[in-house]
Amino acid sequence: MKNVTRILACVVAAVSLVAVSGVAQAGPGKGKGAAKAQRAAKAQRAARLCGQRVHVKRSLLKAAAAFIGITPKQLKQELRGHSLAQVAQNHGKTVEDLQAALVNSVKTALAKRVANQKITQQVADQQLARFQQRVGTLVNRVFPEQAGVRCGLLAVRRVALGAAAAFLGLTRAQLRQQLPGHSLAELASAQNKSAADLQAAMVNAVKAALDKAVANQRLSQERAARILARFQDRVDELAAKVFPSS
Repeated sequence: MKNVTRILACVVAAVSLVAVSGVAQAGPGKGKGAAKAQRAAKAQRAARLCGQRVHVKRSLLKAAAAFIGITPKQLKQELRGHSLAQVAQNHGKTVEDLQAALVNSVKTALAKRVANQKITQQVADQQLARFQQRVGTLVNRVFPEQAGVRCGLLAVRRVALGAAAAFLGLTRAQLRQQLPGHSLAELASAQNKSAADLQAAMVNAVKAALDKAVANQRLSQERAARILARFQDRVDELAAKVFPSS
């Protein structure tokens, strides 16, 4: 979840930066120096904004954990497939009290920034009001069930390619060297091995990885079944895909 919050915050900042950069680049040639300086300043502000958003999310989760009476680490574990509101209720806390605790946490943080003359009281009041409007959405947001586990399509693909390498008697590095301009099915055929057996090896490897995630309670059986079904529908495409030449 830590990585997720960082990625989301940085993506928002990066998108804003790209939009500004694109406008600056479209300006007249005489303003290239000024545009470059402007983009650099925007980049610095975007980076600071990214860091601030990550810090805010971490602070809120820490405040939520303190209110519920558990550690931040335990909260991260219990949030998988659940919302802050659900976790709080599971520990005998009310959603209203959770929201109040989060609002008080933000209010205290903003008061500290005002005291340190980092923001004005007017800005603090505006930010607090915005948070109060959104706190309901925050506490009811259901976090990804597979938090902390890379069970996305890319991770499944990596497992499959590792299985393909083993099936072909190659290391991962050797497979990467041989794939450009070829498909996995072609490499299998060159070794007198069938594409069907290759696909079966990849499916079995993905299934084993998903079963392990379920056994470790890092993924639900329902979620694992959906991922496996999607991979089975696409495994023939992966086997027949011709990888681009380097």
